[in-house]
Amino acid sequence: MLADISKLTKTSASVLATAADFIQNLKGFGNLLYALFTSTSPLFKQLKDLGKALDAYNPKALKQMTNKVKGSILWIINLQSRHFFGEKSQFLQNFSS
Repeated sequence: MLADISKLTKTSASVLATAADFIQNLKGFGNLLYALFTSTSPLFKQLKDLGKALDAYNPKALKQMTNKVKGSILWIINLQSRHFFGEKSQFLQNFSS
């Protein structure tokens, strides 16, 4: 049992390999936000717009999306989520327009 617990704690974060899985994961997070905060949530609205934009991409372009690009998208979502949930960050200034 202790060996099983140590296996669980030694996991590392990774980006989903396929574009379809990546988009599905983003939509799943959006569904969670919708369930918790309804459709009026600013974070949900932004994630919904991102999902629509990614759905509009050419499938060949999505397949060529590198892990670095997907990781950058996830990092920005992470920063925006932390800001939304109350953790103010100096890094968000870089992404504001």
